[in-house]
Amino acid sequence: MFALAAAYTRLSGTMQINSDQASVALQGQDLWHGNLLLRGWVLSSISAYVPDVLVYAAAVKVFGLGTEAVHAANGLIYALVVVAAGALAAGTAAPRVATVRALTTIALLLAPTPGFSMYLFLLAGAHVGTTLLAILALMVLDRGRVVTRFVAIPVLGIAALADPLAWLVAGPPVAAVYALSTWRGRRQPSDIVLAALALLAFPGAVVVERLIRRLGGFQLYAVDARPAGVHELAVNLNLVRLSPIELFGVDASLPGLLHGVGLAFTICAFLAVAGLAIRRAPIDRTVSLLLVGMGCDLAAFVLTTAPQDIGSLRYLIPLAVFSAVVAGRVAGGFLAAPRLLAALAVGLAAYALSLVINVVTLPPANHSHLAAYLEERGLTRGVGDYWEANSTTVESGGRVTVRAIEADGTRARPYLWESKPEWYRQGDATFVVFDTRPESAFSEERVSAVFGPPDEVRTLDSFVILIWDRPLGSVGG
Repeated sequence: MFALAAAYTRLSGTMQINSDQASVALQGQDLWHGNLLLRGWVLSSISAYVPDVLVYAAAVKVFGLGTEAVHAANGLIYALVVVAAGALAAGTAAPRVATVRALTTIALLLAPTPGFSMYLFLLAGAHVGTTLLAILALMVLDRGRVVTRFVAIPVLGIAALADPLAWLVAGPPVAAVYALSTWRGRRQPSDIVLAALALLAFPGAVVVERLIRRLGGFQLYAVDARPAGVHELAVNLNLVRLSPIELFGVDASLPGLLHGVGLAFTICAFLAVAGLAIRRAPIDRTVSLLLVGMGCDLAAFVLTTAPQDIGSLRYLIPLAVFSAVVAGRVAGGFLAAPRLLAALAVGLAAYALSLVINVVTLPPANHSHLAAYLEERGLTRGVGDYWEANSTTVESGGRVTVRAIEADGTRARPYLWESKPEWYRQGDATFVVFDTRPESAFSEERVSAVFGPPDEVRTLDSFVILIWDRPLGSVGG
């Protein structure tokens, strides 16, 4: 476990952080200092309080506020996901079969392909950690007795509070599978109660979130996901088409080819389940839960407006993890045969070797020089575009603070997304920074129209820094 966390921390460190991860680090720091409800924070549409913010809080305590804490948190979270997925795959099978199941699943998740796939799993953020909650809920159901299975309900509630996607891939599947088994008369009457409570976990989480808000805690935006129109449907289907490459990491490189073999193996496991269904043979209930969860994830992705671009493939992370668990549970008994253990050992060794090679050969990320540049020149309080704000604050260890604003040429206002309104009342900012590479809404003309002409203009790589000899005053809040 610790070796995996160290390896994934090293690989996470080969990629540059952005303000999404930096925001969670700042929340973790605030939580560690006693702000347990994250009072004053306006978050995004998910809180990711468990496990992400909690893990970040511990990482910031150990490593201090900085990029090291961000990478360590992401490395630990993914290590926990891999181990938990292996445990769910093992289930309650006989020791030999359970071991083979677990190793099969762990192998499939062990070594993300360098590139965008690695970024999604080892740095992109919340949906990896909250997938862990869905796995834990399913693990309780898989291993628990009639009474202890109800422990899964508060886990589903925590998942819904942290990330509605984590509830979506576990709550409705539990309701559907357990209700169906009760209707067929194959399970205990308590199953229908469990099914109902799994659905009620979501409105329960909504009540808790509103209570937290009334107590002065964090605020969330509503999830913006409407039914997809024809155009959005086409875009979403195209993103699904790209998922073998961008999500599962299948490409022409050696690690990519290895994942291609793993994906083909997983598809064969799905075909085996389909064969059981056609023959109306019994299907492992946990496999049924996982498959329904994958269906819910895919349906929400394709049929809503939530996906926007290639980065939206992060919403399919539960699908990718669940598919590895299904492959492990379905193929475990088959691979446990003595004549096939050697093949399993070769496959596991190949994935392990791929992980080791990546850890040893991939260079550390070249983090932006912006934070150091600003600190060296005494520019320690500023405002700017979202992508240059919290990331610069964290990269400097908090010695430079940049707060995200919106500036449309007539006025400036706080960008209340992963931020705190109180930040903008201090009025001590003396510079504005933005990046000219992306299609930024910032420009020297727009910013000058709001704050007046700058006394100095500096550039660093693609960054523009507008500097005033006076404080810019309160932006609002």
